Amino acid sequence: MIKKAIKATGRPYQQLVDQLENEWKKLDADWSECQHLLKSGKKNRLINSAIILTQIYAAFGLKPELRWLSLPDKLLNHEIDSIRNRLTAFLNKETTDRIAHALGELKDLYGKDEQRTDAVEEAIATGGLVLITTEGKAYWEKRVILNGMKGKLWELLLLLGQNARRHSCVGEIDLYPDADVSGSAMGTAWNRLKKQLPVTLWKMVQKGRESKTYILKLDSSQIHIF
Repeated sequence: MIKKAIKATGRPYQQLVDQLENEWKKLDADWSECQHLLKSGKKNRLINSAIILTQIYAAFGLKPELRWLSLPDKLLNHEIDSIRNRLTAFLNKETTDRIAHALGELKDLYGKDEQRTDAVEEAIATGGLVLITTEGKAYWEKRVILNGMKGKLWELLLLLGQNARRHSCVGEIDLYPDADVSGSAMGTAWNRLKKQLPVTLWKMVQKGRESKTYILKLDSSQIHIF
């Protein structure tokens, strides 16, 4: 109707008609994109996955805790029975695929920083050697043993951890690649680091086959570097 009214006013307004048509096309394209994002955007997919898994948990979980849904018990129990009956009656490959896909989406529930924090906490819980490179922080046997360490001693500990994964030694060329150091530099660095490590950890560091080299005898599964 708006377009007809503008056209009826005469030719001087043809430019306005063209402009209106272009703006309408742009609005239509923006709306289509918005609909696509609402249906398939990352956040929306995560919400849908959470809904699916909540329903599965409610229907088949052993004594599921659902008070956080803030729904009346009567309504909740009715819906749980309904979901369980439908899933049991119509369970097929498509349904199981959707559930599996929903589980896969959960990796996006947390941001990268939160995922990293979880990974660090899991590593600490193993009791192994955990090194946080950006903080100069080390854990051993589930407790902090170093914090804010810098310089060559921290580099040496990192090298010991990294090389232990490959079952290889750390030598002068690794710790001092561009420096001409005295023959005792490597031994001095290790002795200084040794004094700051728990006995249970430094006893796992042995001299390598070659002179002035050291190796950490710790299984790679017990070494976590972040």
